[in-house]
Amino acid sequence: MVHNNDASALNDSPLPSTVDNITADSPHIRILVLGKTGCGKSSLINKVFGVDQTEVSHDGPGQANIHTAFRHSSNTRFILHDSQGFEPGDDTKLNIVKHFIEKLTEEEVPDKDKLHVIWICISVPRAGDRVIETGVQEVFSLAQKRKLPAIIIFTKFDMLVTIAMSEEKDAVASLSKKEMWRHIEDKAKEAFESLCVRPWRDVVGRVPLMVSTRQKYQNTIQAVIQATDEEIQQRTSNFSHTEPHSLNFTAAQRLNTDMKIDASIDIGRFKYWSGLLSKTDFSGKQLKQCLDVIHRDIVAVWNIRNSNFLASDKFKAKMIVLVDDLVSNPNTPIIGQELTLATVAALAGAATTAAGIAIIAAGVVLRLLKWIYDVYDNTAGSVACVMGYIADLTIVMHRLSSAGDVSEQTVESILVDYAKSSQISQVHNDIRKFIKDSFPFPFQDNDYIINEIIRLIEQHRVQVPLAQ
Repeated sequence: MVHNNDASALNDSPLPSTVDNITADSPHIRILVLGKTGCGKSSLINKVFGVDQTEVSHDGPGQANIHTAFRHSSNTRFILHDSQGFEPGDDTKLNIVKHFIEKLTEEEVPDKDKLHVIWICISVPRAGDRVIETGVQEVFSLAQKRKLPAIIIFTKFDMLVTIAMSEEKDAVASLSKKEMWRHIEDKAKEAFESLCVRPWRDVVGRVPLMVSTRQKYQNTIQAVIQATDEEIQQRTSNFSHTEPHSLNFTAAQRLNTDMKIDASIDIGRFKYWSGLLSKTDFSGKQLKQCLDVIHRDIVAVWNIRNSNFLASDKFKAKMIVLVDDLVSNPNTPIIGQELTLATVAALAGAATTAAGIAIIAAGVVLRLLKWIYDVYDNTAGSVACVMGYIADLTIVMHRLSSAGDVSEQTVESILVDYAKSSQISQVHNDIRKFIKDSFPFPFQDNDYIINEIIRLIEQHRVQVPLAQ
């Protein structure tokens, strides 16, 4: 590291956020949810985007206005338009929907005002019910013509489970509970294939998705999220979360944590993580500046509910306490399952001052103030700090994603739990070993460091609690 007394090496201009740059022309994803009242649209929206029921409710049944843009104070990454659907032969409502889609997909419309995704929600039918209504088919065909991602979603899959349970009552009487549920769910899936999949596949050429918002079937909601993201990327021919609509959707949804991690990696690879050896992006920057922009991008991707504290200097100070282990013990592996007691204790005293980050803990203040304001270089010390910060923050975000509303007390508790875990010991010891085995680095390979960061994240993501 270049110490901060070398003023000629400093570059005080702020580092721009990659997320902000990518989404500058369109800071949100705009979604039209089409479906009849009572088909489960609100429950699906609440689950996917982590918003309250009251935030997506209307004053009464059938009062949805497709032109009303619903914005949610607790999740500003998406804008919702709701249509109550239409009955067969109701050309007036059908034409309103079609005109809305046509208007918001015109080339001259600014991207922030365009429609980006349609979810067509249909309650699972019973035998004999009409599955593909002409109006819905017309809307889907229009979306295809306009190159607009459209996902067909049959809601309330659990109703098919209930029906199968009644019809198969005698067949499962002698089975164990586990065998009974497997049999019932297999029958429900067979019914879904027969009633929903085959008609849509045969007539429209598209396989619809099934969904239930019951906790037992959370995997069905995960499938809707994944399919939507894949459709967005396919339509834009940019198979990465550096595509603005894909990035906004990934940030807006709060259930699929794997997508959050993948997006964080894509954003990092796109700019700052990839330049750790060449140091082009961080030239003349203090480590604090480097870590600040990395922090901002990762927190923006995770978009955790009520996450203002996560963007604060106080939270950054707590993260720096964790990373300081790699500075104060660069060559000494952690023995046991936790960091030193002093580090765990220092988390509670991490705070900020007007001059910047300071750690309120005996024996820690001067050391942190020294290295955090050093100028980044591509030597072992700087690289280890950045690697540790990225890995630790990603893992902490993953843990926080299952916590619901994030208070300062919740963050503190999760940080302490992580600091006491074997996971942080493994991560930091892996970084120590990598630095020891790799330095001096192969500077001709710009991906050498980022590949190790990705390996660390991939290796440790499965050990983190999944979102509920």
